[in-house]
Amino acid sequence: MKLEEFRAIIRRIPRGQVMTYAEVAAAAGYPTGARQVVWALKAASPDLPWHRVVGKGPEVRLSGLPGLEQITRLEAEGWRIRGRKLVRSEKQLDPQLKMPRAAGRKNASKAR
Repeated sequence: MKLEEFRAIIRRIPRGQVMTYAEVAAAAGYPTGARQVVWALKAASPDLPWHRVVGKGPEVRLSGLPGLEQITRLEAEGWRIRGRKLVRSEKQLDPQLKMPRAAGRKNASKAR
């Protein structure tokens, strides 16, 4: 089920790092599934680090109290936020969370 695959990727986002909805979808193997990531977050358990999933930019896309809670949690993990936009520090790099390749698949860049 896609929702569980998305949640598995979200659980692997390290503290202090973020991924966009589209990056989560792509890492799970569904490059056009960004909207489904939103649904995976809506019905998630409280222990899922949902606040580490942000909109393109990166920026906080949630409004109201959920948006304020996301900003507060991200600031607690070391992010600076201007308006709704996240400002990276030198220590914060994009996570390289990718699903492992299936056995037997060749690397296209080495096959040349």
